[in-house]
Amino acid sequence: MNEEEEKKEVGEPKRHSRIHIEVNGIGEKGKKSMWARTWIALVMILILLPAAILGGWVFAAAILVAAVMATYEIYKAPQKKFPWWIFAITLVNVITLIYWPIIYVNVVGALQNEDWVFTLEGSFSYYGIVIQVVHVGIMMLIYFWLGVGSKDFDFGDVAHFITMILLVGLGLQSCLVLRFYPFYHMLDASGNIAPFQAFWQSLELLLFAVLGACINDTFAYFVGVLFGKHHMNEKISPKKTWEGFFGGWFFGAAFAIGFGLIVSVCGAPMLPGLFDADHWYWIVVAGILLPLVGDLGDLSFSLIKRHYGFKDYSHLLGPHGGLLDRLDSLIFCFLTLAMVVSMATTAENLIVF
Repeated sequence: MNEEEEKKEVGEPKRHSRIHIEVNGIGEKGKKSMWARTWIALVMILILLPAAILGGWVFAAAILVAAVMATYEIYKAPQKKFPWWIFAITLVNVITLIYWPIIYVNVVGALQNEDWVFTLEGSFSYYGIVIQVVHVGIMMLIYFWLGVGSKDFDFGDVAHFITMILLVGLGLQSCLVLRFYPFYHMLDASGNIAPFQAFWQSLELLLFAVLGACINDTFAYFVGVLFGKHHMNEKISPKKTWEGFFGGWFFGAAFAIGFGLIVSVCGAPMLPGLFDADHWYWIVVAGILLPLVGDLGDLSFSLIKRHYGFKDYSHLLGPHGGLLDRLDSLIFCFLTLAMVVSMATTAENLIVF
C-alpha cells in the first residue's frame, strides 16, 4: 500500500467551507463602559426629547444651553490658559450665528412695522440656513487681530476658533431649521396648526436626522466592539473599525429610511412636497447619506482632538466625554439635511419635483 492509499485508508479530516464569525471578548471594563454609556444616553433622551417635542422657546433654550457648553469646550480645546474674555467673545459669536435668522427677521420686522409681533417659528419660514457676511467678517478680523497682537495666540488658535465657531454655530442653527421650518409649512389658511402637527409631525424631520446619526453611532460602537478586526485609521480614531463602520451605516440608514417611510405612509410626512410618500426616493437618498456624513463628523472632530492630544473634549457627560463628543456626528447630519431642505424648497428652480 503506497502513501496515498494509506492516507485514504486512515481518512483525512474533512474540510468544510464555513464562514466563521468570531465575537471579541469585552471584559469587565468594557461591559461597565457599555452600561454606563447606555444609561447616560437614556437620561439624555429623557431630558432632550420633551424639549424637542414642546418646541418653541423650550427647544430654543435647550439649544442655548448646548451652545454655552460647546463654547466652553471650544475654549478649552487648545490646552492653553486664555483670558476669560476670549470665551466671552467666542460665546457671542456662536450665539449670534445660531440665532441669526430669529434676530434678523424680528429686528427688520420691528423696524418696518410698528405693530410687529415677535415670531420664533416664523423666523425660519424662508431663510433656511443663514450666514451674515458682516458678522463672519468681523469675527475673522477679531481673531486675526488676536493672532497678530498676542504672543500666546498663534495662527493655530485663529484657525481653531474660526473653524469651530462656524461648525458649531451652523450645526445648531441647522438644528433649529429642522425643528421650525416644517412648523411654518403646516399652518392652515388661518395661520393655525393642529396640536399633532405642532408637537409631533413638525418634529419628524429633526428625528430623522437624529436617527440617522445616533443609530449609526450606536451600532458602529457595538458592532465594532463585538466583531471589529480591521481598523479604519488608527492615527485619527484607534478603535474605529470597518466592521463597525458598515454595521453602523446599514442600521443607521435602515432605521432612518424606515422611520421616514412609515410616517409618510401613515399620512404624516416629515415635510410635505419633499419627504413624503410621493417623493419616497428623497427619503431613501437622505437616509443613506446621513450615516455617512455622521461618520465624517465623528472622524473630523476626532482629527481635531488628536491634533491637540486629548481623548475627550470634557467630562461633562461622564463616560460619554464632552458635549462635542456627542454632537460631532449630529452637527454634520443637521447641517447636511438642512442644506438639502433649504436648497430644495427655497432656491428658485434649483430642484424641480
